[in-house]
Order: sequence, then C-alpha cells, then structure tokens
Amino acid sequence: MGNKITAEGLLDFINSLKEEYLANATLLMNRITLSEVQKLKDNQGRFIWQ
Repeated sequence: MGNKITAEGLLDFINSLKEEYLANATLLMNRITLSEVQKLKDNQGRFIWQ
C-alpha cells in the first residue's frame, strides 16, 4: 500500500493549488481512495466529508 491519506494532508494539497486553478479544481480518484477520504475524521471524531 502507498502513503496513508490524512485530513491534514488532503487540506494541505487543496490549499497548495495556485489561486488561478483553485476555483475550477476537481479531484479525481478511484473508489478505494474515495472510500479512504470519506472515512477521514476531524479531531472531534466528525467525518470531514459531507
């Protein structure tokens, strides 16, 4: 398996996009990755994917 996805890492990635690309950005991922992203929780145990 590759690197573990974290909420912080995902947010860092999104916020690292250049301003001119951010408004129209789209994240593409396979179902396994989507499943891992959907399971991410914040520090209070709430899912970050809504």
